[in-house]
Amino acid sequence: MQSDPTFVGALDPRVHGTIHQKVDAARDGGLPEHRVLARDTRWEVRMHTAHHTRDAHLLRILAADGESSVRANAARNPDTEDDVLMTLASDEDFSVCQALTRNPNIYSIPELLAILMGCVPGVVSGLARHTGSPAVLAALAVNSGYVPGYEIAGNPATTSDTLLIISRRQHPEHEFDMVMEALASRDCAPEVLDTIGRLEISRRAALSLIQNAATPVETIEFIANSVLWNEGNSDIGHLAQKSLAPDVSSEKLIERKFELGPEGTVTYDAGGDYCVTVHFQLGVLAAHEITISVDNQGAPGGAADGSLVERDQATRRVKFRFEDGLEDFLVANWRDIDLFADYDFVDQQYKTDTGIIDILALSKDKSHWLIIELKRDKASDVVVGQILRYMGWVERALAAPDQRVTGLIIGDHDDQRLRDALKFTREGSVSYRSYRLKIDFE
Repeated sequence: MQSDPTFVGALDPRVHGTIHQKVDAARDGGLPEHRVLARDTRWEVRMHTAHHTRDAHLLRILAADGESSVRANAARNPDTEDDVLMTLASDEDFSVCQALTRNPNIYSIPELLAILMGCVPGVVSGLARHTGSPAVLAALAVNSGYVPGYEIAGNPATTSDTLLIISRRQHPEHEFDMVMEALASRDCAPEVLDTIGRLEISRRAALSLIQNAATPVETIEFIANSVLWNEGNSDIGHLAQKSLAPDVSSEKLIERKFELGPEGTVTYDAGGDYCVTVHFQLGVLAAHEITISVDNQGAPGGAADGSLVERDQATRRVKFRFEDGLEDFLVANWRDIDLFADYDFVDQQYKTDTGIIDILALSKDKSHWLIIELKRDKASDVVVGQILRYMGWVERALAAPDQRVTGLIIGDHDDQRLRDALKFTREGSVSYRSYRLKIDFE
């Protein structure tokens, strides 16, 4: 396309040069250059012109350009007029709407802001990332559409009240760790950090909490005492303990973990080797204990009443608070248990008119509810009657007409009497699974 000869005499000669010269002219030139470059045949030149020009009339023209990158730069230009910005908000190209989130003038146009908050996640995330308005961030935290938790958590303009809302929200599984990690490193209200410290967060988030000077000591104590952070090869519990007791050597803390109880007592095997999951507490224990014995092959011994008993003198003994912790264990590790792969956790200790459901879940396709009841020391007929009552209540109070209700009983050994009782329930309505506790010594 030819340049307008009216302006040729006063123009920077670069407007007729190579593409790189034209881009430089768009960056450094004034209105005469921009009037020519806005009609250049190369979209790259028009794009840079849309980015740098201050002329509202040219921006109106460039906002209707056939190239989305040109329209996007017009969208982010603060000299683009309000009515043009409103038109660009309905652009079918994602990048144009995302570019609008960088325009500082959108906050004076409530209608435009509402449109952007209702857009696709990428646009809403951009709005949360670029805004400096605490009020906008607060509105996004309770947005009826997508809530960009990670961007809100990482924005320095977000207030502690808004961060607290984000810490208590249910976030998509693929975003949860990122949101918690962003929150854990913030210098914010102690209540926010304490809230996330009591969730099943990633190691990186837990480490950030321990290292964050704003984290309350109660939160670090909780991490130090948590079964989650003290089992297996996790070092987070130890690091939290070290934070609480900096003058105590790591060796002493590890020694206490393995030798002091009653939450975790280990005696060594003949070769002096051990490696066992134990519960660690910095404080007073209130829970009762049961004793578990493990034979030389690492398999638990069994008895008719379901308790675990010692088989021979080579058996190693571990005191382990387990029965009351099983329910918490299932909830904490829900996503890692294959049995629950098709279900979303709903609630624990769910109160009903007929009693308290141990665990309530809903299938991922929303087709049926699952009631989980732990047998504990209840008689077989009692636990069957109990779960059937809960199923009836859920069917009446929660389930939609097209939703089924099923039950699952979990016990510590294969209970034939319970299986006999279940034969008289509707086929497939209630099932029974037993678990096996294994402690490995290395």
